[in-house]
Amino acid sequence: VLKFNGSGWDALPTIGTGNLRGVKVLGPDDVLVSGDNGLLARWNGATWTVIDMGTTANFGEISTPDNGATLFLAEVTSTDVRFRLG
Repeated sequence: VLKFNGSGWDALPTIGTGNLRGVKVLGPDDVLVSGDNGLLARWNGATWTVIDMGTTANFGEISTPDNGATLFLAEVTSTDVRFRLG
């Protein structure tokens, strides 16, 4: 994952061991990523926090109809999973 610093791109710390498949930017320091093996993580501008989804499903696209309070994750198999943060 790369973040623009105003003049160039900085690499954020590596997260997970599989492929990243989805990203949703909620703000300059609030980013969600999803990926293989049930990966869902949130960037707060300094560190990643992994959210334990209790599954090894491969997640893809992330949709947030209410700015991150409710998340919809699409599995690579096209099955929707709903998860609520906070």
